[in-house]
Amino acid sequence: SNVWDESFRLNFTASRQLAETLLGGMVDRTWGRVVNISGAGVYRTVNAASPAKAALMSWSKAFAADVARFGVTVN
Repeated sequence: SNVWDESFRLNFTASRQLAETLLGGMVDRTWGRVVNISGAGVYRTVNAASPAKAALMSWSKAFAADVARFGVTVN
């Protein structure tokens, strides 16, 4: 549905795209920090934002593993 699509765009896709866009500069400097903030609502309620926030948390862990060798941390 449109609500789910918009929620993913705002809560997941925007953060992922920003981090991936800025990654090149962080790799060039061999240093960088990506901090993603997601509300506790992912555990408390089931709504359109919950899966998007869970996706952001899961992607952040995988992204952290991918970019650690470049001196970039992801939290």
